[in-house]
Amino acid sequence: PTADAALAAVANLVSNRRARARFVELGGIALLQAPLRSEHEGIYKNAGWVIASLAVDTDISGDFTLDGGIPLLLQYARSADLGHQEEAAWGLANLSSQSELTATLMRANVVPLLVTFARSESDGVRMQALWTLANLAVHPEFRQEIARERTIPALLDSFRDPAPGTHHSLTQAARALSNLVVTSENRAETMAHGGGEAILRCALSESNEVQQAVARVIVNLSYEVGVAMQLVSAGALPVVASLLGSDCDSVQQEATWMAVNFSLCIDGQAPPPRGSPAFGAEMVLPLLHLLRSARREVLEQAAWALFNLARSRPNKMAMLSHGALSLLAGLPSQVDMRAGGSSSGVRAASGTLLTSLAEALTPTSRRAIVGPGSERSQPPSGLHRGEAPQKVAMLSAPAGPGLLEPQFARFAVSGAEEAS
Repeated sequence: PTADAALAAVANLVSNRRARARFVELGGIALLQAPLRSEHEGIYKNAGWVIASLAVDTDISGDFTLDGGIPLLLQYARSADLGHQEEAAWGLANLSSQSELTATLMRANVVPLLVTFARSESDGVRMQALWTLANLAVHPEFRQEIARERTIPALLDSFRDPAPGTHHSLTQAARALSNLVVTSENRAETMAHGGGEAILRCALSESNEVQQAVARVIVNLSYEVGVAMQLVSAGALPVVASLLGSDCDSVQQEATWMAVNFSLCIDGQAPPPRGSPAFGAEMVLPLLHLLRSARREVLEQAAWALFNLARSRPNKMAMLSHGALSLLAGLPSQVDMRAGGSSSGVRAASGTLLTSLAEALTPTSRRAIVGPGSERSQPPSGLHRGEAPQKVAMLSAPAGPGLLEPQFARFAVSGAEEAS
């Protein structure tokens, strides 16, 4: 009874930040070892709540780790009780928000447990585990180690059967997968497990947060032309066209990167049968619309995607019929007025597309649009990939099951690993 009462008092005290720091300073973590092995439910539960609450506090996470807190947290996580599992997973998610602790968590072999939790019947357990996997997958040196634990099939389960009201879990599953599929090996595994159709279906979620996260998965998968073609066969192009029309800036940005990647597939396409649309035709009008209204960051990628698609004459003629020449001719000055300064990237992309489209005109009409002598300029002979997107994952720790306020950390950015 004395131990039970003492732990209950500590469990209440750790809701206070100063009390947490003082408890760790006095070596309290070591005192939790025996209670976490106790068969007394009250003692075990209070000890578990204390260790989870300490793990959430990013101000003391260094001392928490040095004092052996992670093995105790994992011990608590292996409880059969879903509430205990959620509290422990909450602690792991907060710890994983700090890049300097990633190697320690990986050495503690947390991934197999997280993969199990990612398939939990509890929405809370599942969300916390997926958030932790998303944070760990930010780091290039651990991506293959994470994937070797059959993480990708577990992540794809979240795409195949997303339960209503669980968009936070799906968002974290997408962030984890988007970082893993930076590598060719993980792209191949994702497609081998039939992930394409499920991923594309989730990209049309009603949630902008989900759309953006899932779109990044598609961007990184489609970086490789062979995988992009598999996604095209699974119905990717209408999905891209839909996302290009989003009113959310971040979704538009992802969609234009997708459009560039998929437009690179055009060289492998046979000419369409008479009366059939050209490859990528469904993306042409949404991309032209973005040239009228999008932010500068989106304009450049939209122009390069159109340039690639214009290698198909039917696409080129569709662009001309919808006023692409006059739109492109005035685009640089419009960008300058909108952004308060010039954009060399937009100028280069729009100018190259303008020259390519002008090839379809007579010399007289070409001069009227692009200026004297421009008909002699040669457009680039190859396709243009544009700027490869960065691979990012949210490192904010999720809200836990109670008492403590959620802790927040920065975004972590991992640069593109393959040259564009």
